[in-house]
Amino acid sequence: MRGVIRLELYSEFELKDSAVSKELSTSAPRLICEMEERHSASLLAFAKHHAGIPDPARVAIAGIDARGFTLNVTTVDGGVHESLLAPFPRPLERAGDVLPLAMEMHATAFGSLDVRFKLHARYFTEPVVVALRDASKSPTARVVVASVAAAAIVHALFLLRCRRRC
Repeated sequence: MRGVIRLELYSEFELKDSAVSKELSTSAPRLICEMEERHSASLLAFAKHHAGIPDPARVAIAGIDARGFTLNVTTVDGGVHESLLAPFPRPLERAGDVLPLAMEMHATAFGSLDVRFKLHARYFTEPVVVALRDASKSPTARVVVASVAAAAIVHALFLLRCRRRC
């Protein structure tokens, strides 16, 4: 049949999802690497809070789409859960919204979790480790970090000395 045109109608969501998918295809690998290397505590919290895994030990991102992060989770007892969705709090409009939504998910997840989990997930120490890792790349940042660390040590020693006197 010559001259026949095939017409397919898509919903607004399908068209928007398709556009976001195209954007994500280029940025997702970089986002996944950044999340896995720099935000492992957040991924553990996503697995526990958003994906419902009670005892995650290791989390890898299998993919990112308009719905959220697809996670592969290994539990403390060695169990493996694949293709779990940690959904975004609202639909992804564009690829540039992934990190702000991930930050929102981070706040929600850690806000609902207990201190024991936060300690296990390195919630309190991971930002310091990331800052030190980044500081090693810049001479100015190294000086700032060293100065802050020295000031913190002096302050701690001062507090200890004051406590002994009182």
